[in-house]
Amino acid sequence: MARINLLPWRAERRKQRQKEFLTMLGLSAAAGVVLWFLINTYYNNQISGQNDRNAYLHDQIVLAGGCASIPGVADMVEEQLGVPTVVANPLAQMTLGPRVQAHALAQDAPALMIACGLALRSFD
Repeated sequence: MARINLLPWRAERRKQRQKEFLTMLGLSAAAGVVLWFLINTYYNNQISGQNDRNAYLHDQIVLAGGCASIPGVADMVEEQLGVPTVVANPLAQMTLGPRVQAHALAQDAPALMIACGLALRSFD
């Protein structure tokens, strides 16, 4: 019976498999770093946007509710606190139909903040 020495073939195959493993390990590590960078960038952008919105809210006072419709209340609050004050109008960007009384709606708009917020909210 003939004896075949397979040790050099096995050693060569082992080196090839180790090289393939290290290549895949390097590619996986690089893909992980790229994925981490993309996720980190996304969340940093989300946090930055939220901080901008928060800063906008801290730079002024927004009056809402029925009491916000009292004439001169926004000016009084601004004068007393020294912070810019506006009366909320959730319907400011809406197009009104011809039968809607714009003046009456503008007067009642601050009282409709909760209703508008609930209407925009998804109940799924």
